[in-house]
Amino acid sequence: MIMSKYRTGLPQMGNKLFLTDGGLETTLIFHQGIELPCFAAFDLIRTADGKKTLRDYYGRYLAIAKARHMGFILEAPTWRANRDWAEKLGYSRDALAAVNHECIELMHELRRSHETPATPIVISGNLGPRGDGYDPGQVMAPEAAEAYHAEQIGWLAETGVDMISAFTITNTPEAIGIARAAYEYALEYAKQREQFGRPIIDNQAIAFALADMKMEIDAARLLVWRASWMGRTGKKFENAEGSMSKLKAGEVAVWATERAMQILGGNGYTREFPVERWHRDAKVYTIFEGTSEIQRLVVARAISGRQIR
Repeated sequence: MIMSKYRTGLPQMGNKLFLTDGGLETTLIFHQGIELPCFAAFDLIRTADGKKTLRDYYGRYLAIAKARHMGFILEAPTWRANRDWAEKLGYSRDALAAVNHECIELMHELRRSHETPATPIVISGNLGPRGDGYDPGQVMAPEAAEAYHAEQIGWLAETGVDMISAFTITNTPEAIGIARAAYEYALEYAKQREQFGRPIIDNQAIAFALADMKMEIDAARLLVWRASWMGRTGKKFENAEGSMSKLKAGEVAVWATERAMQILGGNGYTREFPVERWHRDAKVYTIFEGTSEIQRLVVARAISGRQIR
């Protein structure tokens, strides 16, 4: 296993401004006219010309960062490098593991060539959705999503990436999965952590907070299940039930991870414990693919029958 350079202390978490690239697959297809079957940039790594295309692409952005003494996050070309998409391109499981490794090796090469004290370069293993980013098709349960993506995350972790990023993951069950992870972790922590000779879960303040987390998470899950059932059976969304589920799931993820941080106390803010990262991860679900404000607007218009502005 290759040692990571920044995994225990990501420099972009400080005050320095960092840049990243502008959209690999979109740029290559629509601006450079390069054919990428299945939108899969990782397939370029197999040929010398493909590797040069990737080096040139990243090199343009790295030059901008270096000229302005900014940091840079190298998002690896692994967005499509999961099992379902790789099978469409004829990759075996072993070949897919190897191509994930090769993509990160190229990122290490770029960092060795371009990093300076003024331009620290972070290597990010880029995850994409199992299905289409804008039409997921079959929606996975949180447990299934965790099990599916763990394979690629494991391969990337072996290569010394500094972080993992996930893009165009639009399934609301994944937001619930984050909330559930925070709840389960806080619950076990509260059972094991002792103060004044007894576990902290014996205190009503902690126990009630966990009870509220459980209720809110289950309420969000039920809204997602209802919307999923309506979509699968062709029921009309008369009251913006889809927006309700997205809004509730995202906000519960943020709220539950914040409660988990509170239960862990000072430990909740340290990187030795995962809940602070889950809280940061959860926040995106109230922003991307329709902010919480937009979801409320959609629901309000649906229930009122008026074009509220």
